[in-house]
Amino acid sequence: MNQTRTIEALYHWLQANRWSDSLTVRCDHVTDARETLSLFLGTKRPREGRSNWIAQVDILVCNEDTQTVELVIEVDPNPNPKKLLGDVLAVLIADNYTPSNNYSPYKIDGALVVFVTALDGRAESQKVRQFERIEEALNTKLDLSELGVRAVRLCYGRTGENAVKRCSEIIRREFLHPESSNEGANSPSRIPMQINGGARKLDPSRMPGAPFKVKLGDQVEVSKLYVTKSEAQLLLREKMSQAGIPLHSKTARCMFEATKDSRGGNNCKLGRTPLWDNHLRVADGKVLRSEFMDWVERLIESGHKFQNAGRSSQR
Repeated sequence: MNQTRTIEALYHWLQANRWSDSLTVRCDHVTDARETLSLFLGTKRPREGRSNWIAQVDILVCNEDTQTVELVIEVDPNPNPKKLLGDVLAVLIADNYTPSNNYSPYKIDGALVVFVTALDGRAESQKVRQFERIEEALNTKLDLSELGVRAVRLCYGRTGENAVKRCSEIIRREFLHPESSNEGANSPSRIPMQINGGARKLDPSRMPGAPFKVKLGDQVEVSKLYVTKSEAQLLLREKMSQAGIPLHSKTARCMFEATKDSRGGNNCKLGRTPLWDNHLRVADGKVLRSEFMDWVERLIESGHKFQNAGRSSQR
């Protein structure tokens, strides 16, 4: 992955796919409009800016009407868990983005945080599983709504082009087509808040029924972070049809069926089948939606390679 080209590709995609006229896309490193995208703890003050500076990121999408940050993207082609957590946690504890030579901040409130990197996406890759566990922990063990964040997504691909494609799909689900997003229209950033002594709390009395469930202490479980097996089967059929992959093919069946390889074993190119039972982390009959969709992307990529190889052999 070339970091500069990946950032530039994401910047231009966001410019062309803004979900509101009030948004501006800001970029570090590349393009003629490049600037330093600095995040701060507390207020940036004259001659004291560096003392409150906490991080610098690659891409920001800001809402000029509300003076808030809606999207933060960090791109790192050579990550490790320590570096990843350092970059993500710096964003999570920051209060605002304040432009250079300016003291008017954009509050981080309901922002989506996406970390883009290059990983080996093969089924046996330990790095992929490691990053998926980190993503799950960030979204389930931290009270992201209190930090002004709607979700954290770890987006990876074997190449920069593949990573950009996956990142754009994440953004489409979250902003351009929120009805198919993990949280949908009822994400923490879209639910009315109560202000109580300066702390932001979800208002249970004004919450829609699904996909949220209220627990003791006003903690909120975002059930749409996960999909059941039946929901996943419908998603798979839809995505395979859209990608032009026959539903009777091994590629379309191996997620939920024990397909056979040339040696008679229950395997496909991505590993032991059914993939749902052998490679996805199923808890109470559900898996993380983002994890499942990543596997669907791998299946589609594998199916297209098989189709292209077949066409080449016929020439």
